[in-house]
Amino acid sequence: MRIITRAILKNAIRLEEESCRFYEEALKNATMHESFNLIKFLYSQELEHRMKLLDALNMKRIDGVGTGEEDEISTDTSPAEHSNGGFADICSEWPDPGTLTTRADILETALRKERCALSFYTKMRDRMRSKEIRDVFDRLANEESAHVRILLEELERAGD
Repeated sequence: MRIITRAILKNAIRLEEESCRFYEEALKNATMHESFNLIKFLYSQELEHRMKLLDALNMKRIDGVGTGEEDEISTDTSPAEHSNGGFADICSEWPDPGTLTTRADILETALRKERCALSFYTKMRDRMRSKEIRDVFDRLANEESAHVRILLEELERAGD
């Protein structure tokens, strides 16, 4: 089954936009004063990720993008994953940060979001034929992995 690179990139951009909205709302939460700089950093990182994905989407040298010769995803994925650009069972609905009452709740949700992105980018990196797109997903996966580590450290401090 084929899935076009363009659709995958658009879904990845949507994932980053949702993360930006989450972090933007989390910054407004009064319980986040102790983690404000971290949340602000993560927000800026998600904006940068969105820009990297937009650049990849607009890359002229990617063979086949928009020509019908798009990347073929390996056949070990389910039809549900194909139908939505690889998001099946990776990401779910996220609570509104305004409904989260504690700093730990927000940080734990942020951790789930970062793990979601890490999983998605790792899967897409491993399934893309285009080296340029694989490299984009690899860089994003590495950055999301760093975000996971930072959030785990912050959660440990929050528990002290």
